[in-house]
Amino acid sequence: MNTCPCGMIYIEMKSDKHAITDYLSKEFMRKHTNFNSFKELTFSSLVWIDWSKDVVITSESLLNRFISTSTVFNTWNEMISVAIADFEGREERRQGDT
Repeated sequence: MNTCPCGMIYIEMKSDKHAITDYLSKEFMRKHTNFNSFKELTFSSLVWIDWSKDVVITSESLLNRFISTSTVFNTWNEMISVAIADFEGREERRQGDT
């Protein structure tokens, strides 16, 4: 995720290894948000965003306002950071089990 001085946020939906939905698992969404899945969040957002694109560009303040009212996080960046750390912890535990 990147921000620009114009107040817009640039979100890459897929990296070389993972899609954003890998990080925002159903388990994560149920635990930390008012939604059962990332897909559910995308359909309920008052901020219209076409999440099907490889890159999403939207108003940072509008997205953060939505995130702060529908999740335990204050910002999109905070939610993604926690989701990535949670995902990496699950991956490490999974590798330790093998």
